[in-house]
Amino acid sequence: MILRKCREATSADLVQLFRLDGTDLNLQLTWPPDSELAKRLSRTRLPVAISAYGQALASSEFLLVSDVRLHRGLYSGDIAFHSELIAPFRIKDELIGAISLISKAPRHFTNDNGAFAKTLADQAVVAIFHADLV
Repeated sequence: MILRKCREATSADLVQLFRLDGTDLNLQLTWPPDSELAKRLSRTRLPVAISAYGQALASSEFLLVSDVRLHRGLYSGDIAFHSELIAPFRIKDELIGAISLISKAPRHFTNDNGAFAKTLADQAVVAIFHADLV
């Protein structure tokens, strides 16, 4: 539900939830799950240290990438989208993962979208924490 809300509010083409696993982020959920873009990016494992995700996770703030094609050092492989917004989340002081919003259009996301995604990421943390306890 959190990913669907995020997509609806920002008109993102795809919203993903990643969990941190050592030095990689593992894709956990995608909305919408059956989209062509979701299939293309499925089973994604991202090295944190040398990616846009690494920058967002290190700062604990959302990161807006207006056009990924202008930031080739942060992305690798066949890029199927233009803009991305990454909102990391933590439980207490421990980094847990990130929500990623993707758009096929350049400069799609705004700072207001980033603040909204960060709020939803904070809500996702509560759900993940409770799921881990069960």
